[in-house]
Amino acid sequence: MDLVSTQVLDLAIADDVTTAVTGSLIGAQVGLFQNDITPLRTSVVGDFTQATYTGYALANVTWSAPSVSDGGDVELIGTVPEFRPDDAVTPNTVFGFLLVDGAGAYIMGARFDDPPLPMGSALDVIIVTVRVRIPSGGIASIVT
Repeated sequence: MDLVSTQVLDLAIADDVTTAVTGSLIGAQVGLFQNDITPLRTSVVGDFTQATYTGYALANVTWSAPSVSDGGDVELIGTVPEFRPDDAVTPNTVFGFLLVDGAGAYIMGARFDDPPLPMGSALDVIIVTVRVRIPSGGIASIVT
């Protein structure tokens, strides 16, 4: 039989991962990677070659309160400061971004739609918005 949770529970779960002391998204940071790979569920931080352009650093994620998307799914929206080189001394091309938890462990990532993107001068910028969605019906779906 299928167990269907309420949207109230989904919102509470989403709130827990960003505000509870042990929430898995507390202290999350986004980084850019420059190797030509596609993130997988089994990826680890060591699979990614992070950007090295002048001024690069992991960026802290600020999470909004849980909300409901137009499609009815509970979602968390994370904003990240823009990525922009300080100069043209160490140009990079980047293929995607990774999200790490407060301890630096990989938790998710994405490849950009049309990689690689240039990060070669202070005129190049990448703005990342992270959306984490809990599908309608919740994360617990089967009872046996």
